Amino acid sequence: MNITLEAVKFNHDATSNTFDALNIRKNDKQFITVPEWRRGISVKPEDSPAAYALFDTRGNEITIRAKFKRADSTTQPVEIRALNQHVELA
Repeated sequence: MNITLEAVKFNHDATSNTFDALNIRKNDKQFITVPEWRRGISVKPEDSPAAYALFDTRGNEITIRAKFKRADSTTQPVEIRALNQHVELA
């Protein structure tokens, strides 16, 4: 079974800054496109910028949303898990 990661949304709720990323801009008129990371488009780190408010997110569980694609057309269920990697920021 072939499953690929297609997109990652860091800022999935534009009204929140406590559980996901902030609204950020490329310049004074253009917001960063969501999803911030897209297969085949986001090649370099600067292609998928995201920012978090340290004070507002402290102690909260941060969430991201991801989109996956299956190469086959079976209806067999698939379980996808993510690891919670805790990072301490100074």
